Amino acid sequence: MSSVKTSSPTRSLRDIDKSVKDPETSRTPDKPEKQEKQESEGEGYDNKLSLNREQFCEALTIILGRKGNREEYGELFDKVDVTREGTVDWDKFASHMLLEFYERDDRVKSTQVPQWKDLKTLPSPHKELIQRVCFLKNMNKYISISKEGTIGFWGVDMKLQRALKTGTDSCKARDLWVTQFVVLQNINKVALTFTSKEIAIYDLSSKVEFSCQYKVQGLSFTPLSIDYWFNPMNPNDAIIVFGDVGGYVNCLFFNSALIALFERPPAPAGEKQVKYCHALECFISCATSYATSMVIKWMEKHTSSTQSAKSATFTIPQGINAFDVNEKMNLIATAGVNHHVCLWNPYVVSKPNGVLRGHMAGVVQVQFLKSRGQLISFSKDKILRIWDVQLQVCIQRLAGMFPKGPEVFSALFFDEGKDRNGLERNRLFISFNYQLTVMEMKLEIKDRVLSHEKPVVAAINNTVYNQVVSVCQAGTIIMWMVDTGQKVKQFNGIHGNSEVTCLSQDQSETRLFTGSTDGTVKVWDFNGNCYHTLSCAGGQPADVGQILNLKRCVIVVGWAKYITVFRNTSFRDFHVQPADWKGGQEHSEDILAVGFQPPNLLATGSYDGEIVIWNTNSEHASKHFNQRSRKQLKSRGRTFVTNSRETTPKPLLNKGHGNNEEITNVSLNSRPKSRPKSRTTASRVSVVSSEEQNEFGSAIAKLLFLEARKGHSAGGGANLVSCGGNGWVRFWNTAHCQLVAEFIAHHHAGSILMATDKKNQFLVTGDVDGLIKVWKILEYATRQVEEPITDQPPHQCQFHAHQDMINSLEICERNERILIISASSDCSVAMWDVYGNRIGIFGQEEHWKIEPYDPTLEMGPEKEDEEKLDEEKTEITTDDDSQWEPDDEPLGTRYNTWASTILGKDYQELRSNKRERRQPGTIPDLPYLHWEKTGQAPAGPYSDP
Repeated sequence: MSSVKTSSPTRSLRDIDKSVKDPETSRTPDKPEKQEKQESEGEGYDNKLSLNREQFCEALTIILGRKGNREEYGELFDKVDVTREGTVDWDKFASHMLLEFYERDDRVKSTQVPQWKDLKTLPSPHKELIQRVCFLKNMNKYISISKEGTIGFWGVDMKLQRALKTGTDSCKARDLWVTQFVVLQNINKVALTFTSKEIAIYDLSSKVEFSCQYKVQGLSFTPLSIDYWFNPMNPNDAIIVFGDVGGYVNCLFFNSALIALFERPPAPAGEKQVKYCHALECFISCATSYATSMVIKWMEKHTSSTQSAKSATFTIPQGINAFDVNEKMNLIATAGVNHHVCLWNPYVVSKPNGVLRGHMAGVVQVQFLKSRGQLISFSKDKILRIWDVQLQVCIQRLAGMFPKGPEVFSALFFDEGKDRNGLERNRLFISFNYQLTVMEMKLEIKDRVLSHEKPVVAAINNTVYNQVVSVCQAGTIIMWMVDTGQKVKQFNGIHGNSEVTCLSQDQSETRLFTGSTDGTVKVWDFNGNCYHTLSCAGGQPADVGQILNLKRCVIVVGWAKYITVFRNTSFRDFHVQPADWKGGQEHSEDILAVGFQPPNLLATGSYDGEIVIWNTNSEHASKHFNQRSRKQLKSRGRTFVTNSRETTPKPLLNKGHGNNEEITNVSLNSRPKSRPKSRTTASRVSVVSSEEQNEFGSAIAKLLFLEARKGHSAGGGANLVSCGGNGWVRFWNTAHCQLVAEFIAHHHAGSILMATDKKNQFLVTGDVDGLIKVWKILEYATRQVEEPITDQPPHQCQFHAHQDMINSLEICERNERILIISASSDCSVAMWDVYGNRIGIFGQEEHWKIEPYDPTLEMGPEKEDEEKLDEEKTEITTDDDSQWEPDDEPLGTRYNTWASTILGKDYQELRSNKRERRQPGTIPDLPYLHWEKTGQAPAGPYSDP
């Protein structure tokens, strides 16, 4: 508990003293009331009333009531009493509360670096440079207008809804340019400025026509920039301000005539931007000149015949290209030609409040992010910077993602409005001549709990120490307690400057194995001591993808088409070199995943979707599965062939398929470098969507053997599960070389990962968007089928676990609850149950406690309604056949014939007399196992005396 909220701090220590020190009475009959009041005031402030721990707890109990307990009040007393004097006065208490609120305010105001999605290029109808991008609030659309007069309307889904061409009768279309435009939000119109010295106002209300309603003609100079303001309290009061090539700033009142605001040009160069600021009641203009880089002109009241115009002129070397106003912070940001972004107080022209340095080219656009207290600036060298306005530091630099090419004209617009659901849109539009780009900001969660400082690569469960071990890309290993989420240990920089890619543990769960991009695997104990370094690629960089620990060896895959093996006999030295895998190379692409089923069944999956089954005793391949054939996929469109190929020691015939092709042998004495080309194939057809036809759609990311179905493979049931590209999950039978079932678990999600529990009741899948789905697979794909099952298994639940891609999934069981441990690139490791309830995030302040499973708490209202409905359906109303009437919906009615028919009674009697199967016994409630449930001191034959 960091602090206790006090509702009335002025009452607490002065009024409580009488009830704590002298509970019976505090008034003396001999003293007058005035003297008593003076003594009370002096005792509270002059003499600095102090309370000890017991009095302090009693005082807060009286003031706050049931908002806290005495233990929490005691903790607060200890925090306030830093000097350990045993007493607390009002000064100490107030100082502690102020410091606490200051720290809380600093945490809220701490800089949050925005996370961006990938830059997308929108299909643009424009042929020339885009002048501006704006949002139409009434139509919920975006509008962009280019120099040649093309207007594009975009939906919130970033799809082009409408494109049209505008022009004027005063000149030919080829001689006409649109210099700028502004949206008149309150009247649903748009005003365009043309090089023909005209301002045209178009109506946006009509979905059929784009008609011009008003034209302002006869201007002395060509307008270059334009802005619009209307009074929110009175929408009829509106102003259009525009600047022209003559250096004039002009103001147009909708209820007045055309007014030239300045008597002489404020700048010899053309006006770059004009704006009306309602908060300051002034007009602002800028130009690329030193003498009048930015001019502010305040609107004067017409009270006398002689008018004195009040203005402020800002001088900036080389002038400015653009500016933006933040009315709440009372700041003006300028985009300088001299590579600087300046922050100005509109009433101080001598020097800026701050200068933001960092750009290496002229700044062309600036815009405040008013809701975040930040500023966006974009320079000519196509570098975007985001600044913290209060700290005046650059918090993010984006470069290399924008279109390459020569110098272009760019317009910037950041939409920080909210949609109809109250969610912030946070879209950044940047135009490059006629090309329009957009970047969406990822959804930001405030006060997010981070388990690591960098993206988490993997998290595993250790049953020996009851801990969860996680590792991030930067090489930081952290041990967490499963039962509480408390951090136990932390080791940093385990692979130096190289990025960590995977994590595993040996079968005894006393050693950790970490892989890195430098092509090495290191062996650690749980105290951070490194015992061995395994060189996987001969000292060359290699992306280690997965480490599998077997009884007699360690298998490493991820960067090559062959298996790298380290035998246990070579673990005598610190530096361990790999041994030769007897089976040689069987894959034509890099191996990405590996799975093992005792005693000797090994499966490897490659980038092209091929699965190879190995015998770990002989280290030779026995079967091949192909989930697709690329050549057949291209020629047959939506249909592909799944090939199952079996390698045997001697030639056999492929029976049952009408094909007499022989199976090619793999010689036990030879070590082939590539896969034999002639093998007997057994084909099965599977239909997939067209999205799976991409290059990465066949990659296998995970292979799992279903341990609970170890003896079911002979009957035709699935005992191997694979997942990977385009969200597909496939169930295989390794005994009959058969694809049993397949389904899309995650649509449009790219590659996915998965995990299953020991009893294979649930299959958990996670995708690159942080979505986790739980499937019930206990009765799924358990029998042999003629054609693969394409239906999905029963769906338990789904939930959005993380804000970024999920890198690791693991299932463990604790206190009779099945739990999911997920690690993600959003730097967090979380724990959930299979019903989607979050236990907690490792690293959070509050420690959790895993309670035993209670089905009533997990049952939602929908499930309760379904169960009630089932009970109503199975209920038997009456046994009187004379009152029978046909039901309205007889299809859903069920009858229990078990005890009402002769056949049912006979079967019931036979079943009751049948000898029961012998079931494995349960572990007795031994005293040395009792401590784990109760948390008491360990006891038993192996405990310390």
